Amino acid sequence: MLDAGIMTQRDPLIAGRYRLAKLLGSGGFGSVYLATDERLHRPVAIKVCSTLRLPPQEAAEAAQLFQGEALTLARLRHPGLTAIWDYFNEGEDWYLVMEYVPGETLRDHIRHNGGPLPQADAIDYARQLCAVLGYLHSQQPPVVFRDLKPGNVMITREGQLKLIDFGIARLFSPGKAADTSQFGTPGYAPPEQYGGQTEPRSDIYSLGVLLHQMLTGHNPAASPFALPPARALNLAVPQQLEALIIRATAYDIDDRIVSAEEFCTQLDEALVRPAPALTMAMPRSHVYPHVAHQPSVPPNRQPWTPTPQRIPSRPQTTNGIGRALTLIVLLIVLLGSVGVGAWLLSSHLTELRSFMRPIVVPVVKPGANIPQIALYSAPGPDGLENLFQLNPETGKTRQVTQMPQNISATQPALSADGTRIAYTRELREFDAETNSWQTAASEVWVMERDGAPGQRVLAGYDLVRSPAWSPDGKWLAVEAAEEGRGWRDHDILLVNVDSGDVRPIITTSRWEGGPAWSPDGSQIAFHARRNAKCMEIFAVNVQDGTERQVSHLGDNDCSDPNSGDYWPDWSTSGIAAGRKLAGKAEIVVLDAATGEATRLDTGPEAAGHPRWSTDGRHLLFELRKAANILLASYELETGTITPIETTHSVSHLADWN
Repeated sequence: MLDAGIMTQRDPLIAGRYRLAKLLGSGGFGSVYLATDERLHRPVAIKVCSTLRLPPQEAAEAAQLFQGEALTLARLRHPGLTAIWDYFNEGEDWYLVMEYVPGETLRDHIRHNGGPLPQADAIDYARQLCAVLGYLHSQQPPVVFRDLKPGNVMITREGQLKLIDFGIARLFSPGKAADTSQFGTPGYAPPEQYGGQTEPRSDIYSLGVLLHQMLTGHNPAASPFALPPARALNLAVPQQLEALIIRATAYDIDDRIVSAEEFCTQLDEALVRPAPALTMAMPRSHVYPHVAHQPSVPPNRQPWTPTPQRIPSRPQTTNGIGRALTLIVLLIVLLGSVGVGAWLLSSHLTELRSFMRPIVVPVVKPGANIPQIALYSAPGPDGLENLFQLNPETGKTRQVTQMPQNISATQPALSADGTRIAYTRELREFDAETNSWQTAASEVWVMERDGAPGQRVLAGYDLVRSPAWSPDGKWLAVEAAEEGRGWRDHDILLVNVDSGDVRPIITTSRWEGGPAWSPDGSQIAFHARRNAKCMEIFAVNVQDGTERQVSHLGDNDCSDPNSGDYWPDWSTSGIAAGRKLAGKAEIVVLDAATGEATRLDTGPEAAGHPRWSTDGRHLLFELRKAANILLASYELETGTITPIETTHSVSHLADWN
């Protein structure tokens, strides 16, 4: 098994006093467990940081961060902070015993709400965060939280907010030019956190981003440093609140609101004038960002469509007015002789104004329809794999996972709202005879795309893989087998990611795998070997379990046991699958009702693992060229194939949104 943590390794009674109950979460700076203080008979939360398997330098850094968190929290007292009750270490393990705060994180609250929070709730939460940040910043020296995001804010049953996870908080040193280490979460972390020194105004930036997300439902990780105007997404947001958010999230730290107190004051002033009696948000597609159909917007308002981007280095700022004036003069001089300079100048005023802004929000070209978040797995020099995020439009990538030794991350699946990643973790063992890595066990984990800690699902199974999200983002369909099951004796199970409930869907003594949900969530397609010698595509009704065959391949079509249809993916355009017949690998689209197959002409190279765009107009797929595996997109309407560049020679098992 791959379970992280100590519960499977030792007596769950720690220090003769604390009895561990269950894992609450894990991340880069440790794992958090629910436990019972047997001496005082009360529930506690215990954060554990184990440095046993880390290199000496990393172990020292991790221990220093952990001790820093304990010492920082121990001297703080505020209703918005979790209380510290004990702190100790045993060998290479460090323990922090904290107040247990039942409730849900703001991240889960936003997700369950399915869009903008009620404005009254968003304002109340922002006020509470103002108060606790004001307290932290008033310390001598000020305490900078540095990782304010929904996953680090707990909401109690009484509606009280508490900050959790002080793992990267630091004391502000005015004489210091830069932080020793750069941490934070893309989208919520301010620009200076990636190369300068953080200070109280850095937390103000994150608070502004958080208020924007609560009021609009927009995920800031989709466009770091480029928030869309709040009222472009939700007309119910008062103009004064939109202006407050713009000031709080200014790129230049000197242009930002100075303090938490000022933020709270302006928040109250923004609400003196009654908000408009609107509760609806601007229409958005089911998946964000998605530009297949532009949302309807009020007259004279342009829809804002962002391009996800990597964390950029700060652009070199120049005098925007000077550049604009220079361009104006050149245009008049060069074109004045033909009498059209004035007309051309007038028609380009919008572009000239953009030169006067130091930061330009990138906009997706209308009609591009290419999903802008893709995930794929790629091997490193040691042959073990990690996940990478790709912007298909720009080709820029960033690494999403950093797996420990002998573990690979593969088969990513992106949730419909683009916020969560489910993926397969494989324990690999090196086989000297074949000179290759072999999979010894596999698990499915779920993590936040913004970098928040992940959790394992279906811990009681020896093999779990191939996760697929339900359209509503609540369930995962997975391929699973309990310990002791026969070779390829895999079932299809449903797992509720939040509650942990499990529903078996297909349980036979044969191999069923590669699940994919229908667009309405009522059926699941999968590949299985039933009536023919090779794999075919089947579909099962989620409610009553009735099964039907979709693709039909006879024994004459199956030249070897590896032939057949694999890895289905379902959209309104049909069920796409990879088909291996007569030594050729290609992609087919099956009519979901009749099973009629349409072959896609993707060229002479072997093609497979197709994945639909949300609008059903494009397919992301793999192309094998010699020893390389490349990614490309196929436009269904025109048959156009567009290579998608990555930084890896092997990029496969991809998903996009």
